[in-house]
Amino acid sequence: MKKVFKLIALAMIPAVLCVAMSGCFDKRSKQTEDESEPVRQEEEEMVGAWDRDVTNEDIEKAKQALTDAASKLDGFGYEYTELLGTQLVAGTNYAICCTSTVRATNSDPDKVICYFYVDLEGNSEYCGCHFLDDDELADLDSVELDMSAAN
Repeated sequence: MKKVFKLIALAMIPAVLCVAMSGCFDKRSKQTEDESEPVRQEEEEMVGAWDRDVTNEDIEKAKQALTDAASKLDGFGYEYTELLGTQLVAGTNYAICCTSTVRATNSDPDKVICYFYVDLEGNSEYCGCHFLDDDELADLDSVELDMSAAN
């Protein structure tokens, strides 16, 4: 009887090894297939990241977003200076360098980065602004675009 159990155990060893090895081969073949597919990191990095390489079409959309959203703000005026970047989200965020004026006073205009959001239906919304200091004005390309820091 012991010999029968030993023969059955010996016969099962190759079967267990085959099952275990087939799992390894499946994983290895999937890895090879995945590695052969081209990785499109550029597109993945674009979503949520600020893109400073703007097109004429981006500029026109940004100007429209500024006009639409700023018209809803009482007491403030924003004059477009330069589009600093766009950010793809569920819609588009725009970082626009503007000249800001308070309409109720005769104060000097300020240079600001205004952030605007345009949803997928084209509705514009003012998200805040960041007042630029002299150092930032001297090198706008080095200014970090951050909507969360805008007030």
